[in-house]
Amino acid sequence: MQYKAFMIKYAEIGTKGKNRYIFEDILCKNINRKLKPYGDFYIRKEQGRIFVECKSDYDYEDVVNALGKVFGIVGICPVVVEENTEFENLKQKVKEKHIKEPAECKELLISSIKEQDISYDFHGGKRRAWTFPP
Repeated sequence: MQYKAFMIKYAEIGTKGKNRYIFEDILCKNINRKLKPYGDFYIRKEQGRIFVECKSDYDYEDVVNALGKVFGIVGICPVVVEENTEFENLKQKVKEKHIKEPAECKELLISSIKEQDISYDFHGGKRRAWTFPP
């Protein structure tokens, strides 16, 4: 299986104060520089993590080895990106049950998320699910 994304975990940068974004930006630039020879990648920061999305074919071993040499990275998690239809299902359930109160809708959303083992990504207005392989 060819993973289409990686979630990057970093260490001491997470303990920085109001200037943390500066260190995150430097780390993203360093990741981009290391990965340039291996293909086309899109790097973004989100909620205390850095995501590397693969836009082209690449050699998995070479990319993981290159990421492992970037100072500041403590974890590299391969990620499977799946299109998510759960929100469409949720909208249908809300219509079927004629839910008008935000609290009821919130409870329905929470219960549907608890049934799944995924993390949601709302980047760029797209609804996608990030599934972390076992």
